[in-house]
Amino acid sequence: MAEQEVKNGVYEHFKGEFYQVLGVAHHS
Repeated sequence: MAEQEVKNGVYEHFKGEFYQVLGVAHHS
């Protein structure tokens, strides 16, 4: 079960980075 937690954490982190980059690219 811990492995799924780690995957979720990595996914959430990646999603945050992705949207941040998307937002920056969108505003420039």
